[in-house]
Amino acid sequence: LTASERYGYLGTSVPQILSNILTQPALVLSHVWEPPKIEFMLALVVPIALLPLLGADLALLALPTFATSLLRDYALQTSIQSHYPSPILPFLYLGAAIGIRRLAHWRAEGAEVRARLFGLGVLVLATSATSYYYLAPGPLAQNFQPDLYEISAHTVLARSILNMIPPDAAVMAQGEMAPDISEREFAYGFPMLNYCVPDYLVGDKSDPKYGLFQKQWEEWLG
Repeated sequence: LTASERYGYLGTSVPQILSNILTQPALVLSHVWEPPKIEFMLALVVPIALLPLLGADLALLALPTFATSLLRDYALQTSIQSHYPSPILPFLYLGAAIGIRRLAHWRAEGAEVRARLFGLGVLVLATSATSYYYLAPGPLAQNFQPDLYEISAHTVLARSILNMIPPDAAVMAQGEMAPDISEREFAYGFPMLNYCVPDYLVGDKSDPKYGLFQKQWEEWLG
């Protein structure tokens, strides 16, 4: 999706988007204060016990990235299952560390500080473990799907086809196939627009991501 598609409700140019953000707060709020985006915000801070709020002066350095994510009409942008929130996390965790220090030393010293640090450590362990169980896709979590990690006959076939491509060829592959071509000198993820002219295009029509970029595939193959 292009920037105009993700911010389309705000306008089609940067000046227009900025103008609408400043002059139409109700419109902005209607797109930001939505249940999925509220869940996204909670999913970022609840695992660390809301502690970034106590280190907000550092955590707020993530505000520009955080704001652009919330303003976009693109579900993956506010999904903790995607890579998009990654630039936000370092600031939240540094803010949490500062929050822990401030809370531990607030009107306390010596043994009391150590006791508070221990208690906060237990709290973060409890909130992160609980959040992992309910939100994560990994082992022991409620959403874990072990079949996704099995090497199927389909995967074996795909890798055998990739191995048939000459090692010095330029290859553009669908995202999940990128690791299998990463050792090549000329390896590209699909789509790369006009940045390269690959010798081979590799995709998988059975994967939902193929449909996401179907228009681009048709343009390349056409």
